[in-house]
Amino acid sequence: MILRGLQKCGQQRTAVQLAKQYYWAVSEVYKKTGTFWENYAPDMVDKGNQSRPDFCGWTAIVPISIYREFL
Repeated sequence: MILRGLQKCGQQRTAVQLAKQYYWAVSEVYKKTGTFWENYAPDMVDKGNQSRPDFCGWTAIVPISIYREFL
């Protein structure tokens, strides 16, 4: 939603930068833990508080939609 809003406001470069950062952070946590998580920490590159492992709900957006549409 944020990335699309930035695109609509003519901020394509910012949208791509944020998409790259988010993609990188999720991949770093995956490398460290070997799984995708239900949520991620907002202030560090780590899984979120009380986060379930092997959860591919919203996290599936990262390697599919964000990669395909922004990277």
